[in-house]
Amino acid sequence: MILLGMLKNYIDSNWPSKSSMMVAIAAATVCSDRYGVSLLTLSTDLDREGKKLVFFLMNATDLPDFNASSRAKMFDYLMQDHLLGRVRKGDVNDAHSRQIQRTLRMKSE
Repeated sequence: MILLGMLKNYIDSNWPSKSSMMVAIAAATVCSDRYGVSLLTLSTDLDREGKKLVFFLMNATDLPDFNASSRAKMFDYLMQDHLLGRVRKGDVNDAHSRQIQRTLRMKSE
């Protein structure tokens, strides 16, 4: 999946920035309805490249290589310890990751 490559490149090169965490969560929303993110938060926290990736995510179903297998690969990548798994565990102890943890908890309740 081309989009997955773009996401990996953005997230890995910007981790642990606030925008890379928000892009990771936005990507998780494409894989599972257990995740969610505020459009206001995305609008205020993402840089131009991050917003472009979220736009592609919003149109992921139009991509020719978007299927259950590609979503599973994306979700597996996102759940690695250095991405969503790390945000969920609280290993990143700065203010923006705590805000993201609250967002994840609110969605799962």
